[in-house]
Amino acid sequence: MLKTPLGQRWLYWSQLSISLGLMGWIVVQVNPSTMLAFYPRLSPATLFFLVMATVANITVQFWRWRWLIREYSTDFRPQDLLPSFFAGFAFRLILPGGHAEITKIFLLPGRKRGKVLAFGMERFFQTFIKLLFLVAALAVLFPRYRLPAGLLVMVLLAFYFWAPSLSFWKKIEEKPGNGRRTFVQNFYYSGLMFLCLSAQYYLIFRNPYPLKGSLILATTALLWSSGLVPFTISGMGIREWLASYLFPLQGITAADAVAATLFIFFLNSILPAVIGVYYIHRRRHHLKDIPPTIRDSVRQLKDRLRSSR
Repeated sequence: MLKTPLGQRWLYWSQLSISLGLMGWIVVQVNPSTMLAFYPRLSPATLFFLVMATVANITVQFWRWRWLIREYSTDFRPQDLLPSFFAGFAFRLILPGGHAEITKIFLLPGRKRGKVLAFGMERFFQTFIKLLFLVAALAVLFPRYRLPAGLLVMVLLAFYFWAPSLSFWKKIEEKPGNGRRTFVQNFYYSGLMFLCLSAQYYLIFRNPYPLKGSLILATTALLWSSGLVPFTISGMGIREWLASYLFPLQGITAADAVAATLFIFFLNSILPAVIGVYYIHRRRHHLKDIPPTIRDSVRQLKDRLRSSR
């Protein structure tokens, strides 16, 4: 039902309404004037290092996208990788439907099957590793659940590193690849992204709050995982609610927690999306064939799976 344009628009506006409703409620709860007073207290040095951590975070995300395209696609031009990467940030925010980000592959001219697989693997790695970090964070923040959470982390890790041996990947890949190396490499990239995000929260709170590294890491993991919640846009609203609850447990006021979280979201998501809008406008002629190409890619994938049985 939600595959129709009307259904997608309804889903998008529902998600946006929930996100904005949560944001409005949270801002009222923490006192808007107190929240806004947080920003002038950020020193030039803090802002500089926050921007550097943002650049590092986005760079690692680009490395991951470039790796996946090179690993799974045989038909692409290196100069198209950066525009498609930044376009993904914009599509994630401005287009209806939970999978709108896939549209970024249409800024990569050429055969699409391998690029569709690269995008699918990117989403898989994002979702699975965020879930893994989420469970690990629960073990840190809630000690009474440490044993079951630790066991679940071990199970998830075992599955993650066993998954490349599944024959499923061979059935859908466009070219032969090293599945195990891809899984290890993407785990490495995800770890770097998580450390960059954690560094941003540490930098923004280090003055005047005393911080404990393990708690910052665990809280960051929960906030990073907020995008897994399906009824908001990019975790907006859920992330700020979690921040207003978790950071006060560490002595940070709820107003400062929400203000900092919004600022970091602006740096990591909104600014790259603005760059993405520029590339979308410059390369909009590549987007005219989206519906038939998606149909053809899905049909080819189904045919390949059917013939391999």
